[in-house]
Amino acid sequence: HETIRYSMALKAAGCKILTEPVGGFQDPEEINAYIAEGKCDMIGMARAFMADPEYGKKLYEGRGEDVVPCLWCNKCHGTMTPPWISFCSVNPRLGIDPMLLHAIPAAVSPKKVAVVGGGPIGMRSALMAAQRGHQVTLFEKTGYLGGQLYHSDFVSFKWPLRDYKDWLKKQLQKAGVSIRLNTEATPALLEEEGFEAVIAATGAVPNIPKFAQDENCLLYTSPS
Repeated sequence: HETIRYSMALKAAGCKILTEPVGGFQDPEEINAYIAEGKCDMIGMARAFMADPEYGKKLYEGRGEDVVPCLWCNKCHGTMTPPWISFCSVNPRLGIDPMLLHAIPAAVSPKKVAVVGGGPIGMRSALMAAQRGHQVTLFEKTGYLGGQLYHSDFVSFKWPLRDYKDWLKKQLQKAGVSIRLNTEATPALLEEEGFEAVIAATGAVPNIPKFAQDENCLLYTSPS
């Protein structure tokens, strides 16, 4: 972070002030290291609490690994036109009227739920259903989770997407979601296993430009 270097420069110059760098900080271990090494005195954060309103609570309880990773998508800066509402790619509750959230009743009795699709939407849907007390099984026809986010494993500058994908995978395990890879969830299979509810999250399909569809153009495809 550039602001950390500014803080270090101020301390090296002998300035007797407290420094508080800001700008996208969220990782608890990284922040603790900066302070412990004397590079700064404190850290200023805003988007960290938008991505995860329970950020402070999780740290207090020693659950830093459960903090929802921020994507740095900047949607929390608000829309470019009125009503200037802020959104968050990893916290769907941000920007929604609290009254609307209460309009969704809590689950009274657990159900056997199937989620079809192991992309980010499928994983988050499965996690939310499990957190509400349902018995959840996630079906993914490929051999990996992540959907389009799978490619973040191979592009260094896409690390925020990779961190979020990996966070979802770990949270699914903690929540007890049954994950079935290399399995196509056909209507017959879902009916045979007696699922009471099905969430279809089959993901997005890449929109390949016409010029890239030429047979002479080499395209990267996901592994089978």
